[in-house]
Amino acid sequence: QDWNGMNEYEMARSCMLADEGYVAFAADIYGVSTPKVSMQDWIAASSSHSSNATKYMGKISGAFTKLLTYDFVDATKLAAVGYCFGGTGMVNLAMVGHKGFPGIEFPQGLLGVASFHGGLASGYAAPASSTTRPKLLLHSGGKDDSNENIAKLTDALENVSAVYEISRYGPSVVHSFTEWDANSVGKAMYDPWVDDSSWKSTVHFFLELFKAGVKPVAKPNLTAMPAEYTKEDVSYVADGVDCLGYMVYKPSMCTSTKKCPAVMVIQDWNGMNAYEKDRAYLLAQQGYVAFAADIYGVNTPKETQSDWVAASSSHGSNATKYMNKIHGAFTKLLTYDFVDSSKLAAMGYCFGGTGMVNLAMVGHNGFPNVAFPMGLLGVVSFHGGLSSGYAAPVAGTRPRLLLHSGGKDDSNDAISKLTNDLEGVGAKYELTRYGPNVVHSFTDWDANVPGRGMYDARADYRSWGDTMDFLSKIFFGDGKGTMKPTAAQCNMNPGANAAGTQVVNGAMASSRAQVIALTLSLMCSAWTM
Repeated sequence: QDWNGMNEYEMARSCMLADEGYVAFAADIYGVSTPKVSMQDWIAASSSHSSNATKYMGKISGAFTKLLTYDFVDATKLAAVGYCFGGTGMVNLAMVGHKGFPGIEFPQGLLGVASFHGGLASGYAAPASSTTRPKLLLHSGGKDDSNENIAKLTDALENVSAVYEISRYGPSVVHSFTEWDANSVGKAMYDPWVDDSSWKSTVHFFLELFKAGVKPVAKPNLTAMPAEYTKEDVSYVADGVDCLGYMVYKPSMCTSTKKCPAVMVIQDWNGMNAYEKDRAYLLAQQGYVAFAADIYGVNTPKETQSDWVAASSSHGSNATKYMNKIHGAFTKLLTYDFVDSSKLAAMGYCFGGTGMVNLAMVGHNGFPNVAFPMGLLGVVSFHGGLSSGYAAPVAGTRPRLLLHSGGKDDSNDAISKLTNDLEGVGAKYELTRYGPNVVHSFTDWDANVPGRGMYDARADYRSWGDTMDFLSKIFFGDGKGTMKPTAAQCNMNPGANAAGTQVVNGAMASSRAQVIALTLSLMCSAWTM
């Protein structure tokens, strides 16, 4: 529960989890005899747990003990979700791990924990190094937790090699962004887009934990591309330079009368080559027109690392040149009558990822003499290398930004600066970091330079999945928030011992006992050790 006790909110979220096929249990942390009527009661109850770590962890452990008495629960597939102070509790679980808290052991079947607007300012447990621990997924408002607290948490997780993912949302996303009824401006406010994004990310997280595992998209074989796809090299001129892009799409889906959204792929520093073509094909499989832009141009040397340094530097040091090259690619893309000009996106890797940050900063009309199409709804940056800098933010309209960063690639200071810059111009953004030890090039299947540029299957898997959700939302109007279930839609059955509420899909629980997961939904007080 949150600080006002386990009530209809936790029951509703439990119902939503049961709809996903899980046994869901909303734990009562305070206890039935604890007063929970007034704000003074909530302060007293939460404080009694925040000042007593043994009490708090004992309550969570007790809830797991009760849940494991049910024979339809798979004890090897457990997770926990926490909101508000319960979100801080999830951070604590990730820190202390299965055996890191004195006198209390958590089940080894606890595979992951998810924290929503957890309130890091109140502190959390020191990380225990000599223990296994669940994976952590943390969702935070850009105006809720401070940059300093997020940086501190990132470092703490890296230091104990915890598997983690931290997503921050903006602009002006404050506390309680998943609480449908939250309406206190500047303090606690529901945000439909962020609620939708964080919930979908969490549902995918549970699939990873319980069913699918880490299964990133495989590197495609373009020589075996099915005949239903059209692929072609595209000659065009950008900034007075001859360029050769690559386009792939499904003509049966994308026609002059049935136009398709289009996604542009901006290359990494070694030029537009097989990697960008592979990613373009994966996008075409999702029903999009995919266009891999040639930023350097056909006559630019791209054979050696020295060539890559020279070409990327010539664009990195000349914003006009770089932006004009991207603009020229869009100009060419929009000449095709099967492209929906009102539904455009771009994604970039490495050098191209920095370009996406620049686009989010300058917006549609913020760069001198270069106007990007208003149909450009979103941009995605993968391991963009923020240390090289980016354009100063400019007021005006701009695409949404989704940024994926390795916890050991961009520095905490660079992420904090970017967050502040985006908030300063009211940009809509989501910044996600992955760890542990996720460095540059984590989506490049062939990257294999330890500590510098290394493929990471989980970061690739999670970043690609969230990107597909992002594209669906910007193109098709999704992202209106989750729907709060009504009492009539969900059979909320308080346990006879009033220790919690269990919401169970009975048919699924009896017929699929081996694959059902347990989810403990907590909103509890924060605590320190």
